[in-house]
Amino acid sequence: QSYRKYNRTHVDTIEARRLSLESAQESMVLLKNVNKALPLHVDELTNKKIALIGPMADATVTMQGIYHGTAPFLIDPINGFKNITAGK
Repeated sequence: QSYRKYNRTHVDTIEARRLSLESAQESMVLLKNVNKALPLHVDELTNKKIALIGPMADATVTMQGIYHGTAPFLIDPINGFKNITAGK
């Protein structure tokens, strides 16, 4: 088995985090950009309301699927959005 060569030293490395970010960025869902609403500009969100809806909006463990180890941290879409808009 090719994965048997991996151990704890291969988990949560800089390279693993880079690959995880790249995978997430490349797998984002494309949306119809009506009226050029996207991308959202954080500076223009003052006094605006944004809805993050759906069964995965506040999911963390569920987003990992069925094959995963223990993640060093999990950020669901709602908390991720709150983090980037804090103080706006």
